[in-house]
Amino acid sequence: MGQILPYAYQNKVTGALRKIAKANKNVNFLGLWAGQSLHGFPGDSTTVILQKLIRDMDQY
Repeated sequence: MGQILPYAYQNKVTGALRKIAKANKNVNFLGLWAGQSLHGFPGDSTTVILQKLIRDMDQY
């Protein structure tokens, strides 16, 4: 399996792809950056995370 490049390199090599995706309103190729604070967060799906957030907010 290939190595994941550091952010700056990923951003550079995917620039053209992201530009075309944006022009075509294709959200599957957005550049999302989690930063350096990713560790310690669960690997849950977006659905599960939002369900937990809604449940937590319902308590207030």
